[in-house]
Amino acid sequence: MNLKMECDSVQCPICSKEFPQESIEAHASRCLFLNEALPDSQGCLKRPRSDSQSKMKSPIVTKKPKSKIKIAQRVQSSQSVFGSPLNQDKNHLEDVKETTEEKNESRSNSGASKKLPESTAPLAERMRPASLLEYVGQSHIIGHQSMLHQLLSKGEIPNIILWGPPGCGKTSLANVIATMCKNDPKKKIRYVKLSAAMSGVTDVKEATTIASNELKFGRRTVIFMDEIHRFNKAQQDIFLPHVEAGTITLIGATTENPSFSLNSALLSRCRVIVLEKLTLEDVVRILNKAVNSLSGIVHREGQKVYEAFNEIPKFIIDEK
Repeated sequence: MNLKMECDSVQCPICSKEFPQESIEAHASRCLFLNEALPDSQGCLKRPRSDSQSKMKSPIVTKKPKSKIKIAQRVQSSQSVFGSPLNQDKNHLEDVKETTEEKNESRSNSGASKKLPESTAPLAERMRPASLLEYVGQSHIIGHQSMLHQLLSKGEIPNIILWGPPGCGKTSLANVIATMCKNDPKKKIRYVKLSAAMSGVTDVKEATTIASNELKFGRRTVIFMDEIHRFNKAQQDIFLPHVEAGTITLIGATTENPSFSLNSALLSRCRVIVLEKLTLEDVVRILNKAVNSLSGIVHREGQKVYEAFNEIPKFIIDEK
């Protein structure tokens, strides 16, 4: 009898309850009317969830395996004992930084203890003057009342040709002008040193091209051409258009008579400065300056060796 009732019962598709087959149609219409839901925010009707559906969609609580729990506990215990990996990396970086700082300090101390080697430049090159006050001789052209001294004091450098015998101070005077250009507070003057013994027309063209570009930014260029008489008159024409246009300021040094060795057109646009041979007094002043720079003394007649020196000199030279 019970089996027959179970076979005749039908499950309601709305509330999922079982009812006899004869009354299922009436129940379904009544159940649909009673359980009709309001429309949701998306405009769709919601059906009431049955007990079986709520049980099927209930969140499933999963338990972690015991092995994973034990591994996590071991990792936490190891981190508590040895520290986290981030802290270890941080400590390692701090140690490396300290060691590098110690190495740098030791290197700086060792470098300070070692003396730098002396300059390999010749003594004559090291003794070149850096200002007009240090320049020895040629008072007729760089005296306080001379035209060249007044121009250089104002920072104006004219086109000049230095003519004189070897060793009279042509290159030294050019070195003074180079120092003035480097110490210019406005940094508006460039100094380029060339030699006709080693440079050619290509080098002069490159220097003048750079000078024309620098002039666009307000920087003038001074070109010193040593031994300019080694250029023939055709090669000297490379300077002429740039001197005329004011692109460069030319300083030439020669031991030959400019009237014969230089281009007349170029010579007419430059002022010739004649340097004389150094006198004996000038040579003695230069030698005394060189001896003092080398920590030596010049012994004069009737003078005690150590009367004017607090330290023992490296060498002594008799004035005679």
